[in-house]
Amino acid sequence: SLRNAAKDCLKIKETNPSAIEFVDKSTLKNFDFKFKKNTDCLLFVEYDSDIEKNKNNLKNFADGQIAKISKSRKEIEKWWKFRDLALSYSLKSIKQEDRIPHIIEDATVPLEKLGNLFSIIEKLNKKFHTNTVMYGHAGNGNIHVRIISNRKKIKILDEISKTYFEQIIELGGTITGEHGDGIARSRFIKNQYGPTNYQLFKKIKEFFDPEEILNPGKITKPRRFSTLEKV
Repeated sequence: SLRNAAKDCLKIKETNPSAIEFVDKSTLKNFDFKFKKNTDCLLFVEYDSDIEKNKNNLKNFADGQIAKISKSRKEIEKWWKFRDLALSYSLKSIKQEDRIPHIIEDATVPLEKLGNLFSIIEKLNKKFHTNTVMYGHAGNGNIHVRIISNRKKIKILDEISKTYFEQIIELGGTITGEHGDGIARSRFIKNQYGPTNYQLFKKIKEFFDPEEILNPGKITKPRRFSTLEKV
């Protein structure tokens, strides 16, 4: 399960892997590998040394089962290619009419809170009757989320993103780990950094760019959410 995978990440992290990556079950169907029917997700765990020792460690403490151990360069590259194509696979699995803007794209939480992040997504899906595709850098608590819902229901993104980001911040996380804030998440910047820092951001912006020439509508003067309906 996703929660067990989150728990495993904490244990795996203690063995000093070079990477822990994650994809959910919606992505697995695109992999050239026969997974067990009840497989909910997959963790990619890579080690640069002590392979046998760490393999035994994983068998002893991991709740999930080891699907495949790859040692040859060719096999390793094959599996990393699967992971690298997760975005492509996710888009391919979503119908055009069910693709909506990715507002809650890549929030990040402390690793010990990763299970909470999965729980938040699960509750939001139930409340708003949505589905999601998830993948990302589990070892860093950085999960990419793609919401699947009919574009006609785009207004639900307002409440989904507000609820999601509030809870991510409460967990000690950040609303975006890699992709920046830009237009999509600018209106949540104040919640992330607090009113004091936000006012400082505004003063810096006003000093260097009083005419709003550079990146208008971002960070300190976010566009209204309704403008995203045309994205």
